[in-house]
Amino acid sequence: MTTNLQAPGRLFYVGLIVIVIGYVFLRTPPVDGPLSLTLAPLLLLAGYIVLAPLGLRPRYRRPQPDEPRDLQFRQPLTAVVGGAAVFLITLLFYWITLWPGPGWWDSSAYITASYTLGVYGPPGSMLLQLLGRFFGFLIWIDSPAVRINLMTAVATAAAVTVVFFTILRLVRMLPTTRRSNAVSVMAAAVGALTIAFAYTIWQHATFTNPYALSLLTGVLLLYTGVRWWEAADRKGGDNYLLLAALLFGLDFSVHRSNFLLTPAFLALVLIRKPRVLLDFRIWLGSIVLFAIGLSLQFTNMFRAQLSPETNIGNPDTLQGLWDYLSLKQQGIAVFGSDLLQRKGEFWSYQVNHMFVRYLGWNTVGISLDGSSVAWRFPFGLPALFALGGLVTVWIKRWKLALWLTITLLCATGLAIFYLNIPANYFREMDRHFIVSFAMAGLFVGLGTFVLLDYVRRWWRRRPVRGPIAIGAVLLLLLPMGQLLGGWARNDQSDNYAPVTYARNFLIACDPDAVLVTGGDNDTFPLWYLQRIENVRPDIAVLNYSLLNTVWYFRTVRQYHPDLPFTLTDSAVAELVPHEPERYEISLPLSADSDDSLTFALVLAGRTYVLVADQILLDLLTTNRFERPVYFSTGIGKFLPLGIERVARLDGMVSKVVPDNSERRSTEILYRNLMDRFTYDGFTTKETIDPTTRWVIGSYFQQFWMMTNHLRETDQRQMLDDLLVRYREVWPDGPELIQPEDSTGDEQTDEEV
Repeated sequence: MTTNLQAPGRLFYVGLIVIVIGYVFLRTPPVDGPLSLTLAPLLLLAGYIVLAPLGLRPRYRRPQPDEPRDLQFRQPLTAVVGGAAVFLITLLFYWITLWPGPGWWDSSAYITASYTLGVYGPPGSMLLQLLGRFFGFLIWIDSPAVRINLMTAVATAAAVTVVFFTILRLVRMLPTTRRSNAVSVMAAAVGALTIAFAYTIWQHATFTNPYALSLLTGVLLLYTGVRWWEAADRKGGDNYLLLAALLFGLDFSVHRSNFLLTPAFLALVLIRKPRVLLDFRIWLGSIVLFAIGLSLQFTNMFRAQLSPETNIGNPDTLQGLWDYLSLKQQGIAVFGSDLLQRKGEFWSYQVNHMFVRYLGWNTVGISLDGSSVAWRFPFGLPALFALGGLVTVWIKRWKLALWLTITLLCATGLAIFYLNIPANYFREMDRHFIVSFAMAGLFVGLGTFVLLDYVRRWWRRRPVRGPIAIGAVLLLLLPMGQLLGGWARNDQSDNYAPVTYARNFLIACDPDAVLVTGGDNDTFPLWYLQRIENVRPDIAVLNYSLLNTVWYFRTVRQYHPDLPFTLTDSAVAELVPHEPERYEISLPLSADSDDSLTFALVLAGRTYVLVADQILLDLLTTNRFERPVYFSTGIGKFLPLGIERVARLDGMVSKVVPDNSERRSTEILYRNLMDRFTYDGFTTKETIDPTTRWVIGSYFQQFWMMTNHLRETDQRQMLDDLLVRYREVWPDGPELIQPEDSTGDEQTDEEV
């Protein structure tokens, strides 16, 4: 069978050699050496995302003068200038609104893992970490967090630019009497910039996360599919299918959600040129290139073998790597054996509330409090133009429209089905539909082109100036409407809340303390401050949830060998959850005394002690109150083992103390709230993100508790000073004391 494949060029094989050398350097100790930490990432990036893809690209001859324009693949200068302008404009606004430090949840962990090239949570985002290491090490501006955040902004701006060029390619396929490059570029700019400032895309462009890079790989797959549609009948055109296979493999090292687009590529071939599926060389080449892209996952294993401090899951063997990638350690069924059993009502919740609402956020508008869709002119115009563009493609090129619709359904419908979001889920999930929002930009661009082309044909005397003027108006109404409508919510340039929150945890602890944390937000930002900015490295931060695993205990022992454990790695490996033999805990007060602190064991709804409980009990018993031990308030109201009964609240942490009178003291809490804690980023503006709002609420609670104590003990001067400090930080915060003439009761803890 005659196919349109071309053999890979020299650059492809050079790329493979560079990748192999990169892996050799990546496995070369020490863990923070120049070969493993600096040179290896550069070589791997060069091989995987530069040399190998360039070597696979079709090599076209120069267009002949009499060749049909639709077969001339070189972009005109106006398109190149337009694409550059879209990239720079987008990047400028992303940079202006960039987070000044780590964000909440995984953001701090990705930054830390990128800068130190550690192994983060499965199934891993090592391509993000390699790029983050490149930006964090080679670009010398501001802090490492800002540099790696900038990587996310650059990736998103690049994705928007790919959307721009994809619109241009789609516009070429629409029939028209006379094509104008200026009109096409104007339409593509409107579509790309409109989606650049869509809520979800803009939000994830300003802090480190895998979804921005997933957007880039997703739109590159769309662009590759469009290029193959154009070039399917030309020599070398089928190489675009091989490029897509490589991209699918690499995407597994980002977030792998774009694998849901594979049915769309099968539909692409069936609709455009089905006989290609009979060519075994296409299948063989695609499998090989997918495997090459997938091989980037070996970076997790090689880095784990060098034992970095961030080493989630420790996938240092082939079996460990498989368990890591398949989420076996988390007990999650990757291949979705339970997908037919819906965890939430399908239509009203998973489709309407957890997708249609998000689509409205990005094409209509979002309310100031971020809870609902808000239709505010002109912010609803993108939805109308996107609908018009989709209808137009169905009218003019129904086969192309069929493929685009199938692709959109894969990016949305399959995602809804696969994610199976549980009812009343505690976080918004719009990030998982980010590629479908980018596709809305494609249809906005097509709808804009149809309008401008109609104006061009109607405005016969000045066929270019008229549509350009209309295009300029649309640039103001659509992209500028999105920009102005989303600015208040997406401008995070003054959001220091996560790093402030983390710093206050560390400030509250005595020297050489042990701090037990509970979740993402009271753990990852602390890791960032300690491991990158060298803030309070004397404190051993132990995550309670991770202590249930052997690999984490081993890492803790390696990097904190002075912690007072009697348990060994092998002993922890044999621990299992079990019912306690006694419901009383006795902690020795010192090595020189037989006295002990005794209190009742509380399991908070469980009937068994976890592995983490047994490790903590070993630590507390062996420590004999020599090192200060704290527990984060992020764990919740009930601390492990019922330790809250013998702990003193010092602000964001509770310290285990042996003396009952000392536990009732509020001196340190008062000093922390007044003098030691900082509150940068803890604004009460209406558009604040939900996590910051929750954290501020915890500070309100502590101020309220301190206020009540000072009132009850009649310490008027201290109370007045505390209220002044509170109002300095939160001028519009809730009242801590009801007005004297109020007839209502004082505020309760829940009301504050």
